[in-house]
Amino acid sequence: CAYPSCMSLAAEDLRCSRCKAAYYCSRVHQLNDARRHQRSQCQRTTQPTSASSRTSPETRTISVLLFPTDEPTPRIVRTECKIDATDPSRPGEEHHTIDFQTLLRPTSAVVSLPVAPVERRPPALGPPTRLYLAFDDSFALPPTGAWASAGSGGARLNRAAERLTAGAAHVRWRGALLGYRAREPAAGRTQFEDVTMADLPAFVAFLREH
Repeated sequence: CAYPSCMSLAAEDLRCSRCKAAYYCSRVHQLNDARRHQRSQCQRTTQPTSASSRTSPETRTISVLLFPTDEPTPRIVRTECKIDATDPSRPGEEHHTIDFQTLLRPTSAVVSLPVAPVERRPPALGPPTRLYLAFDDSFALPPTGAWASAGSGGARLNRAAERLTAGAAHVRWRGALLGYRAREPAAGRTQFEDVTMADLPAFVAFLREH
């Protein structure tokens, strides 16, 4: 860990986004060391770059779980994630963005709901994370009741959700659905991590019980 006097092992995903040379064992140490690091070590190790490259977000790929509308089985897909660490009010802190519009092709706003409780891990392995499901809020329609007559945007029932819940879900899920993992707390910033097929049971339970 690059934090002065800390002897803990650093996490591979907790590094300075500017110089990419300093790694930390926890988000707390990274934030507490931001001012000292940027004034000394970061300036020495950062190579001169153009103004455009300093302000342009990086891009990496992450794994998300896609429930296609017309396929019976969800699958892991790799999608681009933009990494922006240029906010001066949050030095050294990354904000991630993925293109929900391309993945879901919604007719209205994209809604994200937490799928399961926060998953905590040792600080050396990174901050807590949580699973979320993103969907077009006009597609998730109760089969009966006041919302049954609301517009569905013409979306077809999601075959994967229908099969995995055996048609017993409280909501008839429509259109594509997207499962992702984000670090907590997510308020004020979003940082994504990979989803695996081992996370599928949590999403199925949410689809069935929501």
